[in-house]
Order: sequence, then structure tokens, then C-alpha cells
Amino acid sequence: MSPNLKQTIMERVRRESGAELKSCLAAFASHASLMQELSARSLLPGTAKLVLEKMRAEPLPDASPEKLLCHAKILADLQAVADNKTVQNEARRTANKKFLEVEPAVNALELAVTSSLERQTAEAVQAEREFFEGHGLPWEPTSLSKLPQSLAVQSASFRSGKAQILALGGTGYVPRLSMSDFGALVADH
Repeated sequence: MSPNLKQTIMERVRRESGAELKSCLAAFASHASLMQELSARSLLPGTAKLVLEKMRAEPLPDASPEKLLCHAKILADLQAVADNKTVQNEARRTANKKFLEVEPAVNALELAVTSSLERQTAEAVQAEREFFEGHGLPWEPTSLSKLPQSLAVQSASFRSGKAQILALGGTGYVPRLSMSDFGALVADH
């Protein structure tokens, strides 16, 4: 089988599901942006404590008075977050809410991809039938009609993250999104 067949199938899937892919990428980017901000500010549960431990263990390369005061302020802010479980829980709730908001975009993309692959499979089956009938042979599936369905995508990372959020009641778990589930579909993005 030609490696170009898979590429051709995925190019068509990208064309036919372009709007859904764009929407999904935007939803994932919005979630990633929030996660980056929450992480950078050490607001997610446990992160402030870890950063505090690291900062206390490492000596300052520049111990000028200005740097010491700045370091003290950062340590005080981190300690305030580390001591405040409400702030950490709100950060986690915000992250999980944003995570769950991605679901409509994920579902729409999965549906669009599935529809495209089903159309391509039907076209391949029709072409196979015509070929076999033209040669007086009974039809049987070939790799041409099997390949599109083997390329189906499902966002396992999203489903797993959603299940964990719902199973744990949103407590203690902050999942990350991954476009890797969409493989060749997002190879260019």
C-alpha cells in the first residue's frame, strides 16, 4: 500500500473537517493558556509548596539588597498560596471547568472526522465492488477500504481527564489536554 494513500485520506479529512479542527485547536489553546498562567503563578494545588522548597534550597546568585527584597516578596506570595487551600482549590476548579468546556469542540471534531472517513470508506467499497464485478469476481474488502476506518480518531486523553474529574467530584485532579490523540490530523499544527 502506498504511504501516499494515508496522506491523501488525511488531507481530505482535514479539508472536510477544517472548521471543527480550527475550533478544537482554539479550545485547546484557550485551556493551555489558562494552565500556563495558573502554573506560572504556582496557583495549582501543591505547586506553590514545591516552588517554595526549591527556592529555599537554592542560594541566590545575586544577593544584592534589591534582589533579596524581591526574593522575600516572592517567597511570601508563594507561602500565602501554599497556606491557602481555598485559592488552590479555586484554581483547580477553574482549570477543570475550562477542561470540560472543550468537550463540544472535541465531539464536533470526532464527528466530522468520522463522517469524512465513512464517506471515503463508502467510496472505496464502491470502487472495489466495481473493479471486482468488472473482472467477474466476488467483492471482498481490500486495504483500500479498510484504511480509512483504521484512521479513526478519538480523544482518549480528554475522555480520561473528564472521567477523572467527574469520578473524583473535581477534587484533587487537574488533567492536561493533548492533541496527540488526533495524530496525523494535526501534524501541521
